[in-house]
Amino acid sequence: MNLMDDFRFNFGVSILIVLAFLVEIGINYTGNEDKVIHIKKVTTISDGSKTNYKIFTKEGVFENTDRFFIGKFNSSDLQNQLIGERECKVHLMGHRIPFFSMYKDVTKIYWCKSNAKGNKDEKNTE
Repeated sequence: MNLMDDFRFNFGVSILIVLAFLVEIGINYTGNEDKVIHIKKVTTISDGSKTNYKIFTKEGVFENTDRFFIGKFNSSDLQNQLIGERECKVHLMGHRIPFFSMYKDVTKIYWCKSNAKGNKDEKNTE
């Protein structure tokens, strides 16, 4: 291999890395929607260095993760607001891609209310 071949190879690898990064951002930071969800169960799984929050609802499974590019660093606080059988209006971001184990992410909670009859603990969390 000569110097020009090395340059072409390194340039090609750099382009692939940049494209992969842009696709990752495109998948994770698009697909915005507001939705009312009916929570059945929430889970927290921690391996010591990373915590994974899942939200199981009648509408599907969602996750709750910190997102650097939008300044969301309060996933544990949001997860705490979602505990219990509740109905909540949330903002979702991202796409559900089962092959990559990717879920839509809850990025904001507008309000929640308990599903228990007669209990109206409605909160605005904006």
